[in-house]
Amino acid sequence: RRKVIIPAYTCYSVPSAIVRAGCRVVLCDVDPHTLDFDFTELKSIVGPDTLCIVSSHLLGHVADVERAQAIAKPYAVPVVEDTAQALGGQHNGRWLGTQGDIGFFSLGRGKQLTAGSGGIILTNSDDLASQLRRAYQDVSEASISNQVVNLFTVVAMKLLIHPWLYWLPAGLPFLKLGESIFDVNFAIHHLDESRAGLLLSWRQRLDQAIRSRFARTNEYLQWLNAEVEPLDPIRCVKTAYLRLPVIMPSAEEKQRLCVLAANKGLGVSPLYPSPISQVPELKGLFEQERFPGAELLAERLVTLPVHMYVDASDISRICELLRALVNGVPRSPGMVEEQSR
Repeated sequence: RRKVIIPAYTCYSVPSAIVRAGCRVVLCDVDPHTLDFDFTELKSIVGPDTLCIVSSHLLGHVADVERAQAIAKPYAVPVVEDTAQALGGQHNGRWLGTQGDIGFFSLGRGKQLTAGSGGIILTNSDDLASQLRRAYQDVSEASISNQVVNLFTVVAMKLLIHPWLYWLPAGLPFLKLGESIFDVNFAIHHLDESRAGLLLSWRQRLDQAIRSRFARTNEYLQWLNAEVEPLDPIRCVKTAYLRLPVIMPSAEEKQRLCVLAANKGLGVSPLYPSPISQVPELKGLFEQERFPGAELLAERLVTLPVHMYVDASDISRICELLRALVNGVPRSPGMVEEQSR
């Protein structure tokens, strides 16, 4: 079993880890209205040579893990729950990341809870746990210099994360903020004591982040449902999104929104620039395949900020801009001037 099935639109780190492990990336198209698998297609590609299925809670949007498990069960294929962007989320009274055979979370920059880098992996299976433990024992310790650099980065980001100062780290290219990178040469280390120390107050920090993101998501949804004609809708649920996903009517309107929002400092941004099938390092594997759902998301998906520094005024300005673009409200001279500039 060497085939690992993943969504055709997801974080580039997922296929890079699969390639590094010597396995084969198999793509399943996504339903752009759910950000989840096209389950009809998933059923057709799972087989006895499948190692696992990676089900992703993209941006914190809840994936149907149980449906993936039902498709995987006849072939004894485990479902790995990618909860990198959904730490602290719940669905039907269960924590996201605890429904699959294995769940993993990210502690990287920009997540609900961060230690600068690193992550968490868990399972309810004794057999899988013993395999994970054996693999973990072979992992090296992080060097002192690695720990110092990580600690310095976390402290700097803590000081500069406020919107009034964020332009500074955003302008430093070596930080690669917001970039989607396919890299199979990433370092793997034990979670060291300095990173663990950064997580001592994790319960309070995570609770604050979840409450903040949940409240801001609801503000957006109330505003958009009342003021903006239906976009090509994502079936948003009441959850703590990492960023709120919105599908624009066209690629041109997506680009226009991102430019205008950037000029106003509103923090609206796209997600991943292409489906996994078009990542240069993988493109040759999928030349004969099309993934229309993933391609639509790459062309038209934007994400709205929901972090703790976003206030009601920011949400109002973002939604006003969306309304002007989508509903054809005449643009003010200022907006026209910014767009032309």
